[in-house]
Amino acid sequence: MRMLTSHPFWNADLSPRTFDDFDRFFTNHLKDQTTFCPACDISETEEHYLMGFDVPGIKKEDLHVKVEENTLTVCGERHLFEQAKSNRTERSYGRFERSFTLPQNVKSESIEAHYQDGVLELVLPKSPEAKQRKIEVQSGKDSFFNQWLGKKKEPQGDIPIS
Repeated sequence: MRMLTSHPFWNADLSPRTFDDFDRFFTNHLKDQTTFCPACDISETEEHYLMGFDVPGIKKEDLHVKVEENTLTVCGERHLFEQAKSNRTERSYGRFERSFTLPQNVKSESIEAHYQDGVLELVLPKSPEAKQRKIEVQSGKDSFFNQWLGKKKEPQGDIPIS
């Protein structure tokens, strides 16, 4: 853990600046170990699900969207620029893959993807039968179940019991 104040056990020759080299080593050498995972926003309208991914610095050719059964997968790769290899690097690079389980009501054959200004947008249309509809509440003498099952018939005389 990096300390920001002096400590009685520190040697007089040891300064907080010593940790800068330590930080630089781990930042530059272990950065390759970190994963690049773009942020994703998901919203819903009456007719669609909308997804937006922040993927700045990724070329359109390096983005892939696929649907298999009920799983949507978005993957891509952000490449490290050659000139940046000798400089300090704080941005994440590398390959990413994110998978989402689709709801049953998504028409997967109609999914659309659009990429502009570092944002990948997906439109996932809902099937027509999944759209919300208003249900009218009814009232009356006949019960709901009687309407579905047929009106109850009155017995015609005594029913023999065996």
